[in-house]
Amino acid sequence: MANTSDFRLAAWGRWMLSTVIGFIVGGCIGTGAAFVAVPLMDIFIPLLPLPGANTQGAIGYILLGCAIAGAVVAGAVIGAFQWFVLQGWFERSRWWIGATAIGWAGIAVAITILTYTHVAGPVSQANGNVVQTSLWNNAGAIALSVSGVLIATLLMGICQSLALRFPWSKALLWIVMNVLEDVVSTIDELWHKYLRRFALEHWYRFAKQRLHWTQPQLSSTQAAERWSDLMPLLTWQLWLARVACIDSPLPWQPTQDKLSPGRVAQAFPLILAAIGTPAEPPKTRGKSPGRIPGHQPSPRPTYPTVKKRASKKPKTEESLNKADSTAA
Repeated sequence: MANTSDFRLAAWGRWMLSTVIGFIVGGCIGTGAAFVAVPLMDIFIPLLPLPGANTQGAIGYILLGCAIAGAVVAGAVIGAFQWFVLQGWFERSRWWIGATAIGWAGIAVAITILTYTHVAGPVSQANGNVVQTSLWNNAGAIALSVSGVLIATLLMGICQSLALRFPWSKALLWIVMNVLEDVVSTIDELWHKYLRRFALEHWYRFAKQRLHWTQPQLSSTQAAERWSDLMPLLTWQLWLARVACIDSPLPWQPTQDKLSPGRVAQAFPLILAAIGTPAEPPKTRGKSPGRIPGHQPSPRPTYPTVKKRASKKPKTEESLNKADSTAA
């Protein structure tokens, strides 16, 4: 192994240049790999014995698989560019590529957990109701993601130190600096997500009031999850239709140059009327036979009322006696 000080002085510029180029190239290739993995995950995830793989939970598994695939490819590309600098100073530096890929895969898992809708977004209860949860009120999601980043960067630092054949004293410093670097970047990402909270909360209000998110009284969790899946799709459809919509304000509404989502939804029936429908016009049914005689439909299942406050504990004889003695 060459002298570490010589490595720092001679390879610092090449190291920074190779890392920047690796991030750019690896990001592009990794993004493409993630998109390629989407149809594959969509095929194989429902076949695996995973909890919730056949419901809305499959979206989380697909996102997680695509993130891991993209991160592994991007990490391998970044590690390959860095390896071109390391190969002149360290023996067996090829292990660096695998170590970087493993570390980026762990970071992708942590970030996916942080941004996944089931953790930071709406949650469907057993009675079919949709409850909005906020990431900033979910300390478990933040703690799980930050701890995941710590474990991933710790693993990457250990693997990289083994690849560089550092002695234990220098390897410890390398691992600590590697962890601190990624923790700072994770905190910076959390801060940017917090800045977007204002727009996200306005979307929740728009989904509830204009898209009627919480209005249907659905009788199953699966139906509530399917209805919740439609909300982002409806929002994207309105966003894509904003350039084709003609502003149709009500008599008391001012005109808008840039249509808001609510104004696009207000003018959307004009687009539907122009597009038409492939369905055939309804035909006369005639006299319906109705239900079979003697058929008794099962009643709709009922669920306990969800209370936002904790129920009061029943008073015991000891507490009653204490209250009587205090009153006396």
